[in-house]
Amino acid sequence: MQSLKIACGQFAPQPGDKTANLEKIFHLAQSAAGSGCQVIVFPELATTGYLAARLLRDLVEPLSGPTVQQLQSIASESGIGVVCGLAELDDRSGARHNSAVAIDCHGCLLGVYRKIHLWASEKEWAMPGVEFPLFDFGGFRAVSWICYDTRFPELGRLARQSNADVALVSTAWLGQEWEWDVALRGRAMDNQVAVAGADLVGVEKEFPCHGYSRIVAADGHLLAAMEPGSEGVLVAEIDFTEQIRLRQEIPLWQDRQPDLYRRLGSEL
Repeated sequence: MQSLKIACGQFAPQPGDKTANLEKIFHLAQSAAGSGCQVIVFPELATTGYLAARLLRDLVEPLSGPTVQQLQSIASESGIGVVCGLAELDDRSGARHNSAVAIDCHGCLLGVYRKIHLWASEKEWAMPGVEFPLFDFGGFRAVSWICYDTRFPELGRLARQSNADVALVSTAWLGQEWEWDVALRGRAMDNQVAVAGADLVGVEKEFPCHGYSRIVAADGHLLAAMEPGSEGVLVAEIDFTEQIRLRQEIPLWQDRQPDLYRRLGSEL
């Protein structure tokens, strides 16, 4: 695949109303598919909204539950890959996670990313993830991370090390717009991996999310940005030929000095 047409679905979820939120996700996925997109990424906790810990504890579901099943149906009916944030219950360990599922255009669940770096009250209801999976969508390879993870450059490094083509990021960004812009573009430029970040529009006064969805090229160039506070689909095309050329012209990966970095040990 020489290029990838990608979408971010931005909307204001109804707090705790999974049925209404999945309906919105369905319409946004159909719109993105109609625009020729191969994948759409939705925000952090898109199926429930970003809520207080006491509420999210009771809204978790296993991957075998109705929410993921509905997302699989949305993907297969729309013919588009889907990455979507949700509150997950690991039915093997009993642990709750702030997660993002990856589903291909046939409705096959490719896997789940569980947020590694938990923010503030998330630690009251969720456990951090311990894995960084690569999702093979057939024509391209993707990784995911969630919101606060973006502030940690190590995940961008892992994306490049995994030979990912793109990072699909779900967020409910509580900081300022410039912070999100710098973090997202920095992860792309530092690792020469395209990044798409879908942001929530917040309806809870306690958690003011503004809708700063972005799609960024591997050189950090901003390809597309959503109007803050709006709902809809953001679309851009990732040129993988240009991404390969960039990596050859500016060989960041080959020019690293890992022996020097090891002096930092576990602090790196």
